[in-house]
This record gives sequence, C-alpha cells and structure tokens, in this order.
Amino acid sequence: RVLWQSISALQKRYSFVKCVVYTGYEKNTCAKQILHKVQENFCINLKEPVEFVYLRARIWVEPQCWPRFTIIGQSIGSIILGLEALLKFSPHFFVDTTGHSFVVPVFRWLGGCKTASYVHFPTVSLDMIEKVRSSESSYNNSSTISRSKLLTNLKLIYYRLYAKLYGFAGRRNMVIMVNSTWTHGHISKLWGARNIYIIYPPCDTSSFQHFPLQRRGSRFRIVSIGQFRPEKDHKLQLRVLETFLRKLSSQEAQRVELVLIGSCRNKEDKDRVIELRQLAKSLQIEDNLRFELGISFQKLKEEVSEATAAL
Repeated sequence: RVLWQSISALQKRYSFVKCVVYTGYEKNTCAKQILHKVQENFCINLKEPVEFVYLRARIWVEPQCWPRFTIIGQSIGSIILGLEALLKFSPHFFVDTTGHSFVVPVFRWLGGCKTASYVHFPTVSLDMIEKVRSSESSYNNSSTISRSKLLTNLKLIYYRLYAKLYGFAGRRNMVIMVNSTWTHGHISKLWGARNIYIIYPPCDTSSFQHFPLQRRGSRFRIVSIGQFRPEKDHKLQLRVLETFLRKLSSQEAQRVELVLIGSCRNKEDKDRVIELRQLAKSLQIEDNLRFELGISFQKLKEEVSEATAAL
C-alpha cells in the first residue's frame, strides 16, 4: 500500500513526474491487471498511467535460492536484480520499498541516481542478534545452532559482519524513511544514519467508520492479519489459542474462532500455511481456526467488522 499511495500522491502533486515500477510479475501480466488488483485490494485508483519494468532476475532474491546463508545470499541476489533493473531503465530518483538495501549503492554509484528507502522491517535486527547471542531458538535460529556454543559464536560473527555491510549499504541513501518508532530504533543503530523520517503507513480508516458497534452473531472471533512469513510466528498464535481454549468450558470453546488473514508471496509461504493446518490438527483446534488467503480489501473489511478482537 505504501508504494501505491506514494505514486498516487506524486501524480496528484507533481503531474510531470513519470512513475516507473520495477516488478517481478510475469511479462504477460499487463499493467491494467496490476492496477486493477491495486484498486481492488487497496481502493487506490491511480489517475495517470504507470509504467512497469519486468525483471527476470527476481529468482535470485527468493529464499529457495539460498537454503544456507540466506540473508547474505539474498543481498547478493538483490545486487544482480538491481543491475538488471538499472540496465533496463535508469531513473533520476530511485526509491526502494522492498527492503533490498544492497541495491541502493548500485543505483547511486553506477546509475548516478538520487536514492531513498522506505524500510518496513530491518533485514537483520538487534532482536535477532540478541536471540542468537542468548542461544534462544526461533525462526531464524534453529535448535541445532542454539544448542552449540561453537555454532552460536560463528553465527554471531556472521550476523555482526552482515549488520556492518547492511549499515554501509543503507547509509548510501540520501533520504531514509521508516514505518514506525520500532523500526526507527533498529535502523538508526544498525545504519548509524541521521535524519531518519518516521512516515506511518497510510491507512484508509474512513471505510471502517461505518462498522456497527454491536457485533453480529454469538461467536468470539479473533482476526490476525499478516503475510505468512516466518517472523510473524503464526505457530505461536496457534499454541496460544490452544492454551486459551483449554481454559474454557466445551460450550465456551465452541464459540471461539481465530481467523488468519494474509497472502502468500511464494511456495515457501504456501508450505508454511500447510504446516499451520497440520499443527492445528495436531493441537485439535482446526474447528476453531479459519484461513482467508489473498482476500480482497472488501472481504477483509467484512472479516474485521465481525471480529471481537484482533492481533
């Protein structure tokens, strides 16, 4: 949404600006299809035509290309992707909204572009480094590593070295924007940059103001909205739900429903959904769980309007 809202704002204020989007969509996906999806999902109707540059090297930033040393591998892959993008179209001003900070030096040094980044989530965070240091198992630190002092120390060296490179690349930005105070704290320490601007994600709340205050139905419905990425830790949500249900009577438990709303970027995300379904079955909570994948903005509003609580 940040990307499309930014383009919409540019078109309204600076009509002479030509907006070009680098995309990993297949070339047979036309601009009209993409813009229709933007309107359907975000209710953003772009007034002027937007040009798209189709990139074939996107595969190099996918996790499956780098089963080991994933973050450094994806960063190298992003440089390859950036070179392809620059060869196909060289802009005056380049803005990264994908989190691939290593493309910034490519555009600034080789393309002579002015550069900016909008950071949603740091590639490596201080929290991630701390979990490795304290030998805590998590999505980015397997139990095999957390149980070994040697492997833990080696991974710490790897993360700290990557953090230095990540900061070096990030500082090549002329303008740095982040989406929250949490991200600001991490980026300011990791990148060592000044004048970082907090620009909160644009949220269209007007369409939510018409929701009735009284909820329909007798179900206690909880909605969780987010992509099915590892850091969202949906497995923890399911385990919390299972613990919560055990504290209720059978009649009360029947009224509870958790709705997981999100999208799948790739095969890994789809496999993650399959794992979540299997976990729900093993925890015996599948009757209290519902998945809504890739739904429209209208459908999302309906789900939120009927919810009692949200994660």
